[in-house]
Amino acid sequence: MGKETYWVSVHPSRFDPGDGSLEVFAEVPEGSDVWLLEGTPDILIERPIRITQAALGKFKLKPRDVEFGILIYCAGTMLPVKDKIGDSIKRVYEILKAPFIGAFTFGEQGHIKGYGNFHGNLMADVVLVSKKKKRFPFF
Repeated sequence: MGKETYWVSVHPSRFDPGDGSLEVFAEVPEGSDVWLLEGTPDILIERPIRITQAALGKFKLKPRDVEFGILIYCAGTMLPVKDKIGDSIKRVYEILKAPFIGAFTFGEQGHIKGYGNFHGNLMADVVLVSKKKKRFPFF
């Protein structure tokens, strides 16, 4: 079985130029490789739109199939683009054509199969509830 790479995003809370130390809002185990990533405001504004489109595509859903949605978006990611994020949220509604609720949260948690739960900043997630009835063996 091949080894998979998983990334856990964290963002800095404080940088000390005197000693070169960096504090982040999540636990980073000693010995971890740390990579500096960068983006643009446009990437942050487009994120809710991209994850909504990806969820529709992954599960082969059309907007007419969606009963409602739940959108969670990292508040720390939203803050730098707060004046424009409303346009992004309107676009999500235009794509779904269904009601949804959302929240801008701090302290997001995520699960990586085989590794466990992590506090991973900068997350965005969407849950879509389909109108299509599906039977699962565990229901």
